[in-house]
Amino acid sequence: MRPSFTADHERPVSYEMRLPPPREERVERAQLYVHAARGRQGRATDAATERFVEETRMGTDG
Repeated sequence: MRPSFTADHERPVSYEMRLPPPREERVERAQLYVHAARGRQGRATDAATERFVEETRMGTDG
């Protein structure tokens, strides 16, 4: 590695990026979606497919 490649890192910072705002403890899941969930009425699937979707959904305890 050549020291001249990292010379920019030794220069003073003329601007700094702001840190992100503090993280909230809990976020309402409904606020994460632009469109409200319509459940089964929002899609045309048969019962077997719907059961598979419910059983394999990520982020649920089921």
